[in-house]
Amino acid sequence: MTLADWLANRWIVAHQATIEEIADLFAVVDRDLEDAAIPRLSADWRLGIAYNAALQLATLALAAEGYRPAESVRTSARFSLSDIRCVARLRWSISSIGSGESAIG
Repeated sequence: MTLADWLANRWIVAHQATIEEIADLFAVVDRDLEDAAIPRLSADWRLGIAYNAALQLATLALAAEGYRPAESVRTSARFSLSDIRCVARLRWSISSIGSGESAIG
């Protein structure tokens, strides 16, 4: 599925992002990834923080291409099997941080 398909489905709208908006999104991603690596937080909380970083990075990618999520989809979740697999891999990666296991693989 292409961004043109997403636009036709009204999941995204055209949006001209500013440099500040892109920088702010990068800052949120960086902050969340740092916070997700804090060992004293529960694995569930760390996953939630890392998941937010992924959402912000996706928003950043859309903004860089000249789009933003439509208002109607900002409050709904659209998951596919590949999304669930990605989250599962992300959860494993986060849980292995500091355990000596490789998070790559």
